[in-house]
Amino acid sequence: MIPFLKKNKDGKKPPKSTVPRTAQESIPFQRMFEDGTCFGILLTNAFWPIVDSALRKIGYHKFIEKSMAKSAEKRKQKAALKGGEPA
Repeated sequence: MIPFLKKNKDGKKPPKSTVPRTAQESIPFQRMFEDGTCFGILLTNAFWPIVDSALRKIGYHKFIEKSMAKSAEKRKQKAALKGGEPA
């Protein structure tokens, strides 16, 4: 018979053990999420200057600025065709 399905002599299941059997059972999930989120934010803030300088070296910011200018121009043209003011 499967051990967790065994019942006592009075027909009730035995009480659950408070001792964790696996690593996941021993970690409180809410605390783990809070710590992991804070660590992730700190890590991102620590490495962002390096990422930003690398993007500037390859000219990614200029590409984004050109793309945004093109999309703004398209919005103005659509608004002019509809007869309204651009947003």
